[in-house]
Amino acid sequence: MKKTFKHIMLDLETMGTKSNSVIVSIAAVPFDLETGEISHEYFYKKVNLQSCLDVGLKVNGDTIFWWLQQSEKSRQELIKNSENALNIDLVLDELSEYIKFNVGISANIHPDFEIWGNGARFDIGILEDAYAACGYKQLPWNFRNERDVRTLVSLAPHIKKEFKFEGIEHNPVHDCFHQIKYCHAIYKHLMNKPEQFEYQYELSNNCSNILFTCDVCGNHPNTIVTTSKGTFCLKHAKY
Repeated sequence: MKKTFKHIMLDLETMGTKSNSVIVSIAAVPFDLETGEISHEYFYKKVNLQSCLDVGLKVNGDTIFWWLQQSEKSRQELIKNSENALNIDLVLDELSEYIKFNVGISANIHPDFEIWGNGARFDIGILEDAYAACGYKQLPWNFRNERDVRTLVSLAPHIKKEFKFEGIEHNPVHDCFHQIKYCHAIYKHLMNKPEQFEYQYELSNNCSNILFTCDVCGNHPNTIVTTSKGTFCLKHAKY
């Protein structure tokens, strides 16, 4: 039986940063936020740039200049197989069918799957506008289940810094893999915090209101220091 996932990581490469920007490639990777498992039956399509212009999407000069400043590998990935790129409406059709198949909407397995993008309105917002520009009346996801990678990162920014990028930057599939890895690590870190509080409370009955514990020693002193790497007691603040 095919496994279904409750989360999909989305990544776009575009020719702008506004919501109505031209899209040149789309990747969608199903994953399990709790275990970190990644599906390698991912979606990756190149989009014909002219087809985006034909439906009214826009190119931004600053973004073109930004692409020219990226690594040779990134720029080659951008144009690789561009001759086989599909029109934007066909790619969106295929993406909708892919999402339905991989999160089990047709079988009503996980109708409330969560879709993730890097930035509150970047990947998901741009894709939503592309669907609208192509005349679609309904999105293949519930807007209430849109999730932002950057918001999750802001809760434990030191964890993302520990992950070295593997692959080609600005290859949307590789970007998705990278984002999934550190999102899972951050989620695991945050979910473990309540267990630390409960454990420390059992050890010290005279502490009725525990708010923080040191990430190194696990103690909950009166004075703590929060840095980009985490929360520490004075003894371990150097970390």
